[in-house]
Amino acid sequence: MTVIWNNQSLVFTYYFPTYGTVFADSPLDFVADGSPYLSTLTAPSPATFSVGNVTPYEEQISYTYPTSGHNLTNTSFNGFTISGPAGDTPIVGVRVDASNAVPGLTSAALSFTSNAVTVNLAGDAFPAGAVALIDVDFAIPEPGGVVLFASGLLLVFAITRLRRRGPAWARGTVAACSP
Repeated sequence: MTVIWNNQSLVFTYYFPTYGTVFADSPLDFVADGSPYLSTLTAPSPATFSVGNVTPYEEQISYTYPTSGHNLTNTSFNGFTISGPAGDTPIVGVRVDASNAVPGLTSAALSFTSNAVTVNLAGDAFPAGAVALIDVDFAIPEPGGVVLFASGLLLVFAITRLRRRGPAWARGTVAACSP
């Protein structure tokens, strides 16, 4: 079964000034339903983020400073990680969307694991109302895998049905052998 982030509980963790140093009010649990969430509560100009479904195998992260522009401090790391449950369909790629409006944000600032995306915004400048858009691609199941799964399911069904019916000799359908 294909499970991507759409409508799942995820975790947003902001790191500053290095990756691994968790910022105040972080991590935050949220649902990937396209709703905006505050990234931190202590920042003088808090950003909002959301995760929404684009296609059956693609989600989009949106990150913005809605009330005013904001320049992020240029440290070794000034950004966030969004992670989903282990066991979901794995992430296979992440990229900056063509509609991204934040100058300086490139795919080089992005990284991913099978269930998480990390975005380093160090040194980026967000003009007022500019939205950073990051696309997250999930694995598409192979057609052969679906056929193999269906074949296995049919085999299990057939074995279960035969076991319920019992052996042929118990149903009286086999002629008795005489010595």
